[in-house]
Amino acid sequence: MKNIIIIPIGEVEQSIIDFLTETIPSVIEGIKCSSGEKIDLPFHLLNLSRNQFMAETILVQLILLKDKKNYDVVLGVIDYDIYAPGLNFVFGQVIDSVGIISLTRLKPQYYSKPENNELYKKRILTEAVHELGHIFGLDHCNDPNCVMYFSNSIRDTDKKGYNFCDKCKRKLTDNLKII
Repeated sequence: MKNIIIIPIGEVEQSIIDFLTETIPSVIEGIKCSSGEKIDLPFHLLNLSRNQFMAETILVQLILLKDKKNYDVVLGVIDYDIYAPGLNFVFGQVIDSVGIISLTRLKPQYYSKPENNELYKKRILTEAVHELGHIFGLDHCNDPNCVMYFSNSIRDTDKKGYNFCDKCKRKLTDNLKII
């Protein structure tokens, strides 16, 4: 059984980490989750002109942590905006068995909407499951209701939700048996 370690990066509410460790195993069968020790925000890696972190630079730090601690899978959670080369932002990104999600653009307040904790948690779970799907060998899906559908905007994230389509669920189940 694969163990996913959820790592807060910088100031992340413990309730969010607890929510993910408790909820992800009910969405992805055959895995377990636990929380890891918080790591500091690597401000020396901040792109000052964008006021964002390039996701890959933080993923490299998480890979080093994963190797040092001999973790199976690491998912970092950061409350700071992130991007990838060629993109204005990303909700998350993966390298091998290490992923990261950003909470910043998942907050309704980011879009000048009222706070909505239920929607916020659904978005967090959706993006966490999406990135873990990549870690477990899934590509983007053409089904706009599948969690593996590419989110170009928060509307895509809200539409798809955190469940896998039947095709992706079968592939995930097969991949988890191999891993």
